[in-house]
Amino acid sequence: MREEPSKDVAMKLKVPAAVAGACIVLAVIGHGIFSHGDARASSARLAPSFHIGQSVDEAYASSSHRRTVFSPDEATMPAPERDYLSLVFHVIDQGVLLRVSAFDAFTAGKTSDPRYVAHLSTLLEFARGIHPPLRLRGYHGLVVQGLTDVRDFFKEWSKKGAQFENGTATALPSHPKVQSASSSLHQAYQTLLEAYPSEGDHNKEAFYDYHCALDFI
Repeated sequence: MREEPSKDVAMKLKVPAAVAGACIVLAVIGHGIFSHGDARASSARLAPSFHIGQSVDEAYASSSHRRTVFSPDEATMPAPERDYLSLVFHVIDQGVLLRVSAFDAFTAGKTSDPRYVAHLSTLLEFARGIHPPLRLRGYHGLVVQGLTDVRDFFKEWSKKGAQFENGTATALPSHPKVQSASSSLHQAYQTLLEAYPSEGDHNKEAFYDYHCALDFI
């Protein structure tokens, strides 16, 4: 993220062996963002960031999506909501990176590469552990559903390999998981517009760009 983390978190750690080589761990911001009692409580303020051959900016560009980065300094919402959105937008950025990279690899016949589905599962697990502010709980559920559908789409493609029938740009939109992801992400975007009607143009453009880029269609 481009925002400096809060003073309570400014650390980088190596990842567990299970995901070694898959990601580094970045500091994230805010208190009370993660569910109490979660098994990951000791590392609750650490978010995954993946390195698989291209950057987030490159993933946006290669899929012809504009990238407008959320500006916390320009945000008008309360601090807990601003901090939550900074975190969840980092998650979405990583989802865009993985979606684009997986599609590129799978269309090149690399469906047996386990990294992409594994990385999406890691990201999804992290997202499910986030405890959003009260009025953004519905929004968070939509983002998690969108990520789940993206992961499940590639999981099915990986399992079926060359027999998968929706692995082209023209056939992809008819897949149920693609349609479900698109619906959830459209709803998530609309939820933010309704929640923050007085937000400035820059951050409203960021709201659009994050959800549009994660969407398949």
